[in-house]
Order: sequence, then C-alpha cells, then structure tokens
Amino acid sequence: MQSELPGGIHVRREDHRARRVVRQELGRRGPRGRRGGREDRPRHAWGRRPGLDRAHSERPDRRIQSERQNRVRSGRRAGGVRSGRLRVDLHSHSSVSDGLDAPAELARRMAEGGIGAFALTDHDTLQGLPEAREEARRRGIELISGAEISANFAGESDVHILALFVDEENVTFNAILGERQAARRNRGERMAHRLLQAGFAIDLDAIRADVGDGVWGRPHIARALIRAGYAATNDEAFDRFLGEEHPWYVPYERWPADEVVATVHRAGGVCSLAHSVWYHDPETLIAGLAAQGLDAVEVFHPDHGPAEEERFGRLAREYGLVATAGSDFHGSVEGKKFPGGVFGDGRMLESLRGRMPRG
Repeated sequence: MQSELPGGIHVRREDHRARRVVRQELGRRGPRGRRGGREDRPRHAWGRRPGLDRAHSERPDRRIQSERQNRVRSGRRAGGVRSGRLRVDLHSHSSVSDGLDAPAELARRMAEGGIGAFALTDHDTLQGLPEAREEARRRGIELISGAEISANFAGESDVHILALFVDEENVTFNAILGERQAARRNRGERMAHRLLQAGFAIDLDAIRADVGDGVWGRPHIARALIRAGYAATNDEAFDRFLGEEHPWYVPYERWPADEVVATVHRAGGVCSLAHSVWYHDPETLIAGLAAQGLDAVEVFHPDHGPAEEERFGRLAREYGLVATAGSDFHGSVEGKKFPGGVFGDGRMLESLRGRMPRG
C-alpha cells in the first residue's frame, strides 16, 4: 500500500500485516489494554485485535515475505515507488536503548532494506550515533542524528518526542540527556532491588551486563524475569510484575515537553511527536505542542492504520506541521527483518530541514 503525506510526500507501508506480527512477538502492546507506562517498553499497539491473536503471531507470513522479495528483485515496490527514489525512515532503535540490534547492525539492515537515510532515535541518548554513522558511511547511506525523548505535557504523562537533526556536541542537550539516563538507571536499579527483596531470584549482575553502557529500561528487567522462569514473554513480565499497579514499580520522572522542544531547537534540531495514536487525547496534545513550537507529527507509523493516517495528516495540515514517517524498528525475530517497514522520501527530509533553526 502506498500513501501520500500532506505536501505530496509518498510513504510506503511495507508488509504492514507481517510487520505487526514481528512487533507482537517482541511483546509490544498498545495504548488500550496496556498496563504500566510506555516509555521504555517494547510495544504492540494493536493489542489483542480480532484476527491477530498470539497463535497467529507465531506463524511467519511466507507469502508476504515472498512477494516483498519479488518486488525488491524487480526494482520496484508495491504502489509504484521506484527503487531509485530516496527512502527515509525517521524512527528506529538499537541495543543502546531497547532495540535488539547493535547500532552498526541496524545501519546494515537499513541499507540492505533499501533505506537511503534513517534516524537512530534511541530513548534519551545519542550514544549509538558514532557506531551507526561509521557503518552508514561504509554503506553509502545517510544517518540522521536523533533521540526519542520521554516527556509529559498537560494531561499526558508519557509523551514521546523525536528529536531530529540535533547537534551531537551541544553541551546543554547532552547534559540533560545525561540526567535522563541517570534517572533511568536509578529507577531500573530500584525496581530490580525491590524484586530481589521480594524474593525474586533474578540476576542483577546479568541485568547490568545486558544494559552495559546503554540506557536502562524495564525490558532489561523483563528479560531477567524471563531467564529466571517467572514469565515467558515481555508482555507477561510487564503484566505480572512491571506495570505501575504492582508494588515493584518505580515511576520515571519525565521532562516537560515544552522544555524538550525549546532545548532541541537550541541544539539545532526539530521535534516530531511520535506515534500519535498512543495518547489519550491526541488532538489536544498536538494543538498544545504546536503552540509550543512542535515541528512535525509522525503520521505514518506501524501502529497507525489508514484512519489514523488520515486523522493525523489532517491535524498536521491544520497546524502547519510536517508529516513524518518511521518504522519504529526495534529488531528482528526468528529471521523476519522489517527495518524501514514504513518510510517517506526526500521531500519529507527537505520539509524538516526547512524547519531547522537558523543561526
């Protein structure tokens, strides 16, 4: 299926159904029916929709994969998007935060998937950019500096903002990200200790090794619970132990969204609101953030169907915002690889560059 963003920017929603299957196997859940916060959790935002139950999710859709391979070989994608057109993915994650692939591996997958430019947007960190950039250069594709910032705004306690084209050397921005990372680490350690004190036989040293120099997140604790036999999947670990309704949960203090936007602008970047369908009142949120200087809205995302794309595209036009596209890729499962599963083209990039602060 091919869609068109406001302003004539084309977006390819590649193998959308199979993409959702991969997300479910990673244990992602959606805005409805989820338990606990969203800021660092692998997600499947389609929840338990009819026709996509867990039994179905365990079967790779070989027909879809075969059709995709045939389109790649022929030099065209479905919907008439020619292979020569620049494909741009503005939302992806590496193992530096809650993704499965190292930054260089992510860059390799993007290049092999036909993506010509992508943004690495790990949670509250720029740490993975140097490694990803080196591999991107080797592969002849462009890496856009970015991060996904956890924030709050008005009645929304868990707002995710994609900071794009930021100056990686900006002292203030890096200092604030350092504070965010320290807060995540402290929160993760506290949750792990609460579980240990309650008698859970999890390996704290193994969790720390899993995190390494990256950013702490609840998925790291979920993996420890799975290894210890308390849960079979991330989804189960969050439902039974890591949601905000459980005594082992520790809240994470988020950054006010208006301050995020102002700080990103001072760092030379632009801001796009991620996966708008996740929020309780997207219309009010987008209107409020637009008044604070928001530059863009992620209209095209694997969790957005055609109705959501039309809805958020209309809001982007109404508030004069750029409509962006991103796969929110976190990794591949059982050999199924979908980096760049949702992408825009070069006109989307130019529209964003036109919003970058001058001077």
